[in-house]
Amino acid sequence: MKKTKLIIPAIGMLLLSTAASITGTVAWFSMNTSVTATGMSVTAKSDSYFLEIAGSEDEGYSTTGTNNLDEDLYPTAHETLVALADIENVGKWYFQYSTSTSNASANLTTKTYLSTFAGYVATCTYSVRLNANSGQATAYDLYVSSVTIPANKGIRVIVAGTDGYSEFSTSATTIAPGDVLSEEVTKTAQDIKVYIYFDGNDANVYSDNVSNLKGEVEFTLAVLSTDAPAA
Repeated sequence: MKKTKLIIPAIGMLLLSTAASITGTVAWFSMNTSVTATGMSVTAKSDSYFLEIAGSEDEGYSTTGTNNLDEDLYPTAHETLVALADIENVGKWYFQYSTSTSNASANLTTKTYLSTFAGYVATCTYSVRLNANSGQATAYDLYVSSVTIPANKGIRVIVAGTDGYSEFSTSATTIAPGDVLSEEVTKTAQDIKVYIYFDGNDANVYSDNVSNLKGEVEFTLAVLSTDAPAA
Protein backbone atom coordinates (compact mmCIF):
# COMPACT_ATOMS: atom_id res chain seq x y z
CA MET A 1 0.00 0.00 0.00
CA LYS A 2 1.42 3.36 -0.94
CA LYS A 3 2.36 5.68 1.89
CA THR A 4 -0.01 8.60 2.42
CA LYS A 5 1.66 12.01 2.31
CA LEU A 6 0.34 15.06 4.11
CA ILE A 7 0.56 18.28 2.11
CA ILE A 8 2.59 19.96 4.83
CA PRO A 9 6.27 20.93 4.70
CA ALA A 10 8.21 18.13 6.34
CA ILE A 11 11.09 20.33 7.45
CA GLY A 12 13.08 18.50 10.06
CA MET A 13 11.92 15.03 8.99
CA LEU A 14 14.85 12.67 9.14
CA LEU A 15 15.62 10.93 5.87
CA LEU A 16 18.01 8.09 6.58
CA SER A 17 18.47 7.05 3.00
CA THR A 18 19.45 10.57 1.97
CA ALA A 19 21.87 10.96 4.84
CA ALA A 20 23.55 7.67 4.03
CA SER A 21 24.01 8.60 0.39
CA ILE A 22 25.53 11.97 1.30
CA THR A 23 28.10 10.64 3.74
CA GLY A 24 29.10 7.65 1.65
CA THR A 25 30.51 6.06 4.81
CA VAL A 26 30.49 2.30 4.99
CA ALA A 27 31.23 0.53 8.27
CA TRP A 28 30.74 -3.19 8.78
CA PHE A 29 31.88 -5.70 11.34
CA SER A 30 34.98 -7.56 10.25
CA MET A 31 34.08 -10.75 12.08
CA ASN A 32 31.00 -12.50 13.43
CA THR A 33 30.60 -10.08 16.31
CA SER A 34 27.04 -9.28 17.33
CA VAL A 35 25.56 -6.31 19.12
CA THR A 36 23.47 -7.15 22.15
CA ALA A 37 20.03 -5.62 22.17
CA THR A 38 19.15 -7.61 25.28
CA GLY A 39 17.62 -5.32 27.86
CA MET A 40 17.07 -2.46 25.39
CA SER A 41 13.68 -0.89 26.01
CA VAL A 42 11.63 0.74 23.27
CA THR A 43 9.01 3.09 24.67
CA ALA A 44 6.09 4.60 22.76
CA LYS A 45 4.26 7.60 24.19
CA SER A 46 1.05 9.39 23.31
CA ASP A 47 0.75 13.15 23.15
CA SER A 48 -3.04 13.02 23.67
CA TYR A 49 -5.11 11.83 26.62
CA PHE A 50 -7.51 10.03 24.27
CA LEU A 51 -4.77 8.12 22.38
CA GLU A 52 -3.84 4.91 24.22
CA ILE A 53 -0.89 2.56 23.74
CA ALA A 54 -0.06 -0.91 25.05
CA GLY A 55 3.24 -2.76 24.71
CA SER A 56 4.22 -6.29 25.70
CA GLU A 57 5.61 -5.08 29.05
CA ASP A 58 2.38 -3.27 30.01
CA GLU A 59 -0.65 -4.66 31.83
CA GLY A 60 -3.10 -2.48 29.93
CA TYR A 61 -3.57 0.63 27.81
CA SER A 62 -2.21 3.99 28.93
CA THR A 63 -0.39 6.95 27.41
CA THR A 64 2.86 4.95 27.50
CA GLY A 65 3.68 1.51 26.11
CA THR A 66 6.96 -0.37 26.48
CA ASN A 67 8.63 -3.35 24.81
CA ASN A 68 11.95 -4.93 25.75
CA LEU A 69 14.21 -6.47 23.13
CA ASP A 70 16.00 -9.74 23.81
CA GLU A 71 18.22 -10.42 20.81
CA ASP A 72 21.81 -10.26 19.65
CA LEU A 73 22.03 -8.56 16.27
CA TYR A 74 24.54 -8.42 13.46
CA PRO A 75 24.64 -5.10 11.58
CA THR A 76 22.61 -4.77 8.42
CA ALA A 77 21.28 -2.17 6.00
CA HIS A 78 18.60 -1.96 3.37
CA GLU A 79 18.21 -0.80 -0.17
CA THR A 80 15.83 2.10 -0.88
CA LEU A 81 12.38 1.42 0.55
CA VAL A 82 9.62 2.62 -1.76
CA ALA A 83 6.50 0.99 -0.34
CA LEU A 84 5.35 -0.24 3.06
CA ALA A 85 5.71 -3.86 1.93
CA ASP A 86 9.42 -3.29 1.18
CA ILE A 87 10.22 -3.26 4.90
CA GLU A 88 9.26 -6.92 5.27
CA ASN A 89 11.01 -7.91 2.04
CA VAL A 90 14.22 -9.48 3.40
CA GLY A 91 15.63 -9.45 -0.13
CA LYS A 92 16.11 -5.70 0.25
CA TRP A 93 18.28 -6.10 3.38
CA TYR A 94 21.97 -7.04 3.26
CA PHE A 95 25.29 -7.24 5.12
CA GLN A 96 28.99 -6.97 4.28
CA TYR A 97 32.30 -7.54 6.06
CA SER A 98 35.65 -5.77 6.26
CA THR A 99 39.11 -7.26 6.83
CA SER A 100 39.84 -4.79 9.65
CA THR A 101 38.44 -4.64 13.19
CA SER A 102 38.99 -0.88 13.47
CA ASN A 103 38.58 0.30 9.87
CA ALA A 104 35.42 -1.33 8.69
CA SER A 105 35.53 0.23 5.24
CA ALA A 106 38.71 -1.67 4.33
CA ASN A 107 38.44 -4.42 1.71
CA LEU A 108 34.69 -4.87 1.90
CA THR A 109 33.06 -8.06 0.76
CA THR A 110 30.21 -7.90 -1.72
CA LYS A 111 26.67 -7.55 -0.41
CA THR A 112 24.97 -10.65 0.92
CA TYR A 113 21.21 -10.35 1.10
CA LEU A 114 19.29 -11.67 4.08
CA SER A 115 17.06 -14.71 4.02
CA THR A 116 15.56 -13.90 7.43
CA PHE A 117 15.36 -11.00 9.88
CA ALA A 118 16.47 -13.28 12.73
CA GLY A 119 19.79 -12.08 14.11
CA TYR A 120 19.69 -8.84 12.10
CA VAL A 121 16.45 -6.93 12.69
CA ALA A 122 14.52 -6.90 15.98
CA THR A 123 10.81 -6.18 15.90
CA CYS A 124 8.17 -5.29 18.46
CA THR A 125 4.50 -4.37 18.24
CA TYR A 126 2.34 -1.80 20.01
CA SER A 127 -1.44 -1.79 20.19
CA VAL A 128 -2.92 1.68 19.62
CA ARG A 129 -6.51 2.88 20.02
CA LEU A 130 -8.64 5.76 21.24
CA ASN A 131 -9.74 5.70 24.87
CA ALA A 132 -13.08 3.89 25.10
CA ASN A 133 -14.38 6.44 27.62
CA SER A 134 -13.38 9.51 25.67
CA GLY A 135 -15.80 11.47 23.57
CA GLN A 136 -13.51 11.07 20.58
CA ALA A 137 -14.70 8.38 18.16
CA THR A 138 -12.13 8.84 15.39
CA ALA A 139 -8.82 10.65 14.98
CA TYR A 140 -6.97 11.16 11.73
CA ASP A 141 -3.41 10.80 10.42
CA LEU A 142 -1.34 9.08 13.10
CA TYR A 143 2.37 9.99 12.89
CA VAL A 144 5.59 10.10 14.92
CA SER A 145 5.98 13.58 16.44
CA SER A 146 9.30 13.08 18.27
CA VAL A 147 11.95 10.41 18.71
CA THR A 148 14.92 9.81 21.02
CA ILE A 149 17.74 7.58 19.76
CA PRO A 150 21.17 7.30 21.46
CA ALA A 151 23.76 9.20 19.45
CA ASN A 152 26.69 7.48 17.74
CA LYS A 153 25.40 3.95 18.38
CA GLY A 154 24.32 3.04 14.87
CA ILE A 155 20.74 2.36 16.02
CA ARG A 156 18.02 2.80 13.41
CA VAL A 157 14.26 2.81 14.04
CA ILE A 158 11.42 2.17 11.60
CA VAL A 159 7.87 2.78 12.85
CA ALA A 160 5.18 1.30 10.58
CA GLY A 161 1.40 1.40 10.61
CA THR A 162 -1.34 0.21 8.28
CA ASP A 163 -0.82 2.97 5.70
CA GLY A 164 2.83 4.01 5.87
CA TYR A 165 6.03 4.24 7.88
CA SER A 166 8.78 6.59 9.07
CA GLU A 167 12.47 5.78 9.55
CA PHE A 168 14.79 7.58 11.97
CA SER A 169 18.54 7.64 12.60
CA THR A 170 18.87 10.49 15.14
CA SER A 171 16.81 12.16 17.84
CA ALA A 172 14.36 14.91 17.02
CA THR A 173 12.24 16.76 19.56
CA THR A 174 9.75 18.09 17.01
CA ILE A 175 8.90 16.35 13.76
CA ALA A 176 6.50 17.89 11.28
CA PRO A 177 3.80 15.50 10.03
CA GLY A 178 5.10 13.70 6.99
CA ASP A 179 4.46 10.05 6.24
CA VAL A 180 1.22 8.93 7.87
CA LEU A 181 1.37 5.65 9.80
CA SER A 182 -2.40 5.21 9.78
CA GLU A 183 -5.05 7.41 8.21
CA GLU A 184 -7.56 6.72 10.97
CA VAL A 185 -7.45 5.70 14.63
CA THR A 186 -10.63 4.50 16.32
CA LYS A 187 -11.59 2.74 19.55
CA THR A 188 -10.79 -0.54 17.84
CA ALA A 189 -7.13 -1.36 18.47
CA GLN A 190 -4.63 -1.49 15.62
CA ASP A 191 -0.97 -2.56 15.57
CA ILE A 192 2.01 -0.30 15.11
CA LYS A 193 5.16 -2.31 14.33
CA VAL A 194 8.67 -1.13 15.15
CA TYR A 195 11.87 -2.41 13.54
CA ILE A 196 15.24 -1.88 15.29
CA TYR A 197 18.59 -2.56 13.66
CA PHE A 198 22.24 -1.53 13.82
CA ASP A 199 23.16 0.16 10.56
CA GLY A 200 26.28 -1.24 8.95
CA ASN A 201 26.59 2.03 7.03
CA ASP A 202 27.11 3.95 10.26
CA ALA A 203 30.72 4.96 10.94
CA ASN A 204 30.44 3.80 14.56
CA VAL A 205 29.53 0.22 13.69
CA TYR A 206 32.79 -1.73 13.68
CA SER A 207 34.16 -4.65 15.67
CA ASP A 208 36.36 -2.79 18.14
CA ASN A 209 33.45 -0.54 19.09
CA VAL A 210 30.90 -3.27 19.65
CA SER A 211 30.68 -2.82 23.46
CA ASN A 212 29.55 0.80 23.01
CA LEU A 213 26.65 0.01 20.70
CA LYS A 214 23.64 0.04 23.00
CA GLY A 215 20.98 2.37 24.34
CA GLU A 216 17.28 3.08 24.84
CA VAL A 217 14.78 4.23 22.22
CA GLU A 218 11.67 6.36 22.75
CA PHE A 219 9.17 7.87 20.35
CA THR A 220 5.91 9.81 20.59
CA LEU A 221 2.77 9.15 18.57
CA ALA A 222 0.39 11.96 17.67
CA VAL A 223 -2.63 12.54 15.47
CA LEU A 224 -2.81 15.46 13.10
CA SER A 225 -6.53 16.11 13.53
CA THR A 226 -9.70 15.03 15.29
CA ASP A 227 -11.77 16.40 12.41
CA ALA A 228 -12.50 14.38 9.30
CA PRO A 229 -10.53 15.47 6.23
CA ALA A 230 -12.42 17.61 3.74
CA ALA A 231 -13.95 15.57 0.95
